[in-house]
Amino acid sequence: MLNQVQIKSILFLAASIFVNSCLAHDDESRLKKINLSYCAEQQGVNSLADAFKCDYSKKPPAASLKFTNTVKWIKIETPKAEKTKDFVIKVEPFLLQKIDLYYQAGSEWIKITTGASQNINLDLVAIAGYRMVVPASDSDLNTYYLAITAPSLSFFSIEVDEWSTVAKEKQNIGFGLQLGILVAILVFAFMSYALNRSIAMGRFFLFATDLLLCTLFGSGFIMQTFLPKHPELNEFLFHSLLCLRIALWVWIMQSLLSFYKMPNWYIKSCSFIYGLVGLEIALYPALGTTPLSSFIVLLYLLAPIFHIFAVNQTEDISKPFKLILNGGFYLTVGLFSLTIVSLMLLIKPNSEMPLYITRLTDFTTPLLMLGIIGYRNRLVHKELDEVKRALNEATIRAEYEKKLLTDRQTLIDMFAHELKNPLTSISLAVDNLADNSEPNASSSRKRIANINRSIKDMDEIIERCNLMNTLDSKSIALEKNQVFLRKFVRQILVSLEAQDIVVVDITPDIELSTDAKFLRVIFTNLIQNALKYSVPNSKITIMARETSPNVSIEFTNELNVSMLPDELLIFTRFYRHPLAHEKRGAGLGLYLTKEMCKLLGGYISYNHENGVVIFSVEIPSL
Repeated sequence: MLNQVQIKSILFLAASIFVNSCLAHDDESRLKKINLSYCAEQQGVNSLADAFKCDYSKKPPAASLKFTNTVKWIKIETPKAEKTKDFVIKVEPFLLQKIDLYYQAGSEWIKITTGASQNINLDLVAIAGYRMVVPASDSDLNTYYLAITAPSLSFFSIEVDEWSTVAKEKQNIGFGLQLGILVAILVFAFMSYALNRSIAMGRFFLFATDLLLCTLFGSGFIMQTFLPKHPELNEFLFHSLLCLRIALWVWIMQSLLSFYKMPNWYIKSCSFIYGLVGLEIALYPALGTTPLSSFIVLLYLLAPIFHIFAVNQTEDISKPFKLILNGGFYLTVGLFSLTIVSLMLLIKPNSEMPLYITRLTDFTTPLLMLGIIGYRNRLVHKELDEVKRALNEATIRAEYEKKLLTDRQTLIDMFAHELKNPLTSISLAVDNLADNSEPNASSSRKRIANINRSIKDMDEIIERCNLMNTLDSKSIALEKNQVFLRKFVRQILVSLEAQDIVVVDITPDIELSTDAKFLRVIFTNLIQNALKYSVPNSKITIMARETSPNVSIEFTNELNVSMLPDELLIFTRFYRHPLAHEKRGAGLGLYLTKEMCKLLGGYISYNHENGVVIFSVEIPSL
């Protein structure tokens, strides 16, 4: 993760090197009285003879967003220099398609041709440009003509120096420093990715690689070294890398925003940009520059703008991070706009300011990305720390709850075991009393029946507690049985002596493949619940229907409105309605019913309408 000190150091280093690259440009050998003038006509000047007739002015022709190649004619005039036999004319940048230089030798005009679309002549190529040596004339004024073929949206810089040892050894320090900075950024990106393998940093490494390759191809270094006979390949690769730059920029920003819930149109917009870039790269070898190329340039402005809209429509981005993102996007738009404006409206003729602005953009864009990625990584680490802290708290809480559950299970097992034997003894004693009681002693028999009912209720509560412990321990093995639902329900009603009270609306052909013993507990609990709390003499119905792949069973009964349970608590453990405490029970029946429905792969729901309570059970049929 980048910290603030590292980011500030990188920014200071880049600013220092950039200033030095601007100040290190050696002007000592440049002639002080160069006169550059530009042919005003853009059409119909096809030869040197036509160029002689041009109306030349100090103001260069205006640039436009068209990418079609145009020919610009420039007349160079420089006074005769003493002890100078030759001049060196330097033309930058390397990407100019074609350069024709005309100089006079006696009564004839000689042409020298070079450029990015020509096979490399190593004698004419310098770093990031071209140097052509021409003889000085005997007259007081040396005149040369340049015909530069390049897209309308391009700039060029022309220098004329005396041919001397200084001129021969002069190097483009600015380009060297630019290359050094980009290499440093690439190395830093690789090391950062190696230490912190985030998606954004990995994509940034690819972006930094693209920047470096763009500089190497755009300066002609790759072509001079490896592709001197294939200028068309150099042009295609440079164009592809330039297009990929905007796609990689969007790709990085997308990775930074992927942590948040972005607008639906955002992903589609990113995919649209990737598609346009891919289409431009695919069509370029066959069609060259097209209107799509102009739109790709506009994408450099549109991409940050639509990111600004996307960020502002995302609610879950923190305010500081949103401000940083928007600030970076606004600055990116400003730099791209400044680059294009500098190309279209040069500050002065033959200015190198567009070159410096381009370098500034190449330096600032990756540094902005590093700052944003570093801040995002810092947020991620902070969020991870919070998640770890919450996870530790949850782990401690879970261990504590597990201990409580273990203690509760132990306590219930102990009580169940200690109560079971006395209840059995009491039940046997009551049976003996019933056998020895007088046949006509109705009051005694009634008391004995009440005792038996109480013993049965207590035994039922103990069984439910044991079942709850079994469910909590997740130690239940299911055993599937074929169950004919109508017959199964009627058997339960007979065992509960409720066959005359409950109406069964189930067709004989409904069949289930499930664990019969757990299904019996579910149905028994729901039927007993209805019998216990229904309005006296009201109707209780059980209805079933097949809803593939499940079978839906509804248990319906009428209930006094004052006894309606809380919908949020009805299936929780030990919940009982405040007015239901006069009824026997422990508040475990519906909780166990819900858990056993889940165990069988189904679920249970509760609803009520006008005093009618409906429990709906969904059980898989297979």
